[in-house]
Amino acid sequence: MKENQKSNELYPFMKAVRGNWHNALYLSCRQSTCTQHESCRDFLMAVDAEGHPILMPVDAMRSLSGEDIEPGDCLGTLEKRKFETLYSLYIEWHTVSQTDCPLRQLLETQT
Repeated sequence: MKENQKSNELYPFMKAVRGNWHNALYLSCRQSTCTQHESCRDFLMAVDAEGHPILMPVDAMRSLSGEDIEPGDCLGTLEKRKFETLYSLYIEWHTVSQTDCPLRQLLETQT
């Protein structure tokens, strides 16, 4: 993620979690069923006022905050497949490829 992308994504994410990343859900993306398992990343997820997910890569938040981010430090955890089930129509409407990772696609479209 480029530096200017980090700052563009930071404000809406931090607004949604009320200034504290601990109020986000931890999305666990590393699954054996994932075709892109080797390059998967975990994400923090918040929801904006309209119910749209806002994603932040854990690595990016770790870099920005200087804090170690563990799933147990967040409001809760959610597996990628459960996120995909909950947001299936949203994913269908906001992604292009059915073979590429929907989390990555959503991250790219939210900036």
